[in-house]
Amino acid sequence: MNLNKQLAIAIAIFVSTLVCHVASADSFDLSLTADGTSRWYDHFSDAFGQIDQGFRGDEDRDGFFLISQLPTYVPIGRGADLFPSEGEFTNVGAIEFDAASGAVSSLLLDFDDFVAYNYSILNSRLGDGYSTSVSNVVGNVVASGDGVSAIDLSADITFTYGSTVPDIVEYKGTFAIANDEFQLSVDDDPSIPGFGAFRYAWDVFGQVDNLVDATLPGDFDNDGMLTVADVDLLSDAVLANTTDSKFDVNTDGAVNSSDRTFWIEELKTTYFGDANLDGEFNSSDFISVLIVGEYEDGIPANSGWADGDWNGDKDFSSSDFILALTGGGYEMGPRAAAAVVPEPGTVLGMIMGGLVVFLAGRRTQRI
Repeated sequence: MNLNKQLAIAIAIFVSTLVCHVASADSFDLSLTADGTSRWYDHFSDAFGQIDQGFRGDEDRDGFFLISQLPTYVPIGRGADLFPSEGEFTNVGAIEFDAASGAVSSLLLDFDDFVAYNYSILNSRLGDGYSTSVSNVVGNVVASGDGVSAIDLSADITFTYGSTVPDIVEYKGTFAIANDEFQLSVDDDPSIPGFGAFRYAWDVFGQVDNLVDATLPGDFDNDGMLTVADVDLLSDAVLANTTDSKFDVNTDGAVNSSDRTFWIEELKTTYFGDANLDGEFNSSDFISVLIVGEYEDGIPANSGWADGDWNGDKDFSSSDFILALTGGGYEMGPRAAAAVVPEPGTVLGMIMGGLVVFLAGRRTQRI
């Protein structure tokens, strides 16, 4: 291969890699809803503001109150609107992340329009507002075709008053998001000539907006999987006549046995009788439930799905065998691959005959 051809291939590989990398980048416009108890503190003036407090009957104003008089809210001055959007921090920033891995590559934030814009004594000397910068950003985003469902990140954050040296004052702290909750924590006291230590604090926290619900339908214990524990919880809910909508997995407005059928056949994509929920109903399921030994044991409500209670009445009896075998899934492989459903009578007769003999023998042994 000549040098020109090698160079051409190398350039093509580089361009392809670069294009793939650029194409994998994604972004999320960050909007936040701050909790009503979020505050901004001016310790130099012994004053603070709080989103949900109101000021002398004016709900649009949220400060100032004396820090030294907490927990009592003692108003001072004529009032200030420290949180002009209340707790609605719409488009406060953006997160850029790798679409494939979810790794966060950059974070942009700008808080001065939402918290204490021009209410610092510093503004009269150093100009309007303050700038926001972030560094040491680390984190991941959980995203799918539907959008972002969770964020986990941390970053150092700096609020800067002024723009020309030596008239620059910086306040340093942290910003973090855990799943769907954010926390802005800045409490700093830089020394300012003529004033000394000038302590301000931002204590703002709340929810991240615009996240999609990534809850797995039918995952009642929230472990990210559809397991025996979930079907047993559903059985309990049906028996208790619950009205909790999370158990209404077929969304027909009621929680009943139809939801169990939907959970087994549509969500888990398997059959009644699949005791270990491995996606198939076969002899290993019969063996596992018979080993447990709860078949018609006379102990009320002591069985779950893995013990043979497939109809959800909390007991393992012949009705569970009948329900499973009439479903036509025995030894048919995974449900999605089962193309032909055998005549129930053919398989049912053979298996039930064998089970009757086996279980009769177990009863004789117990007697």
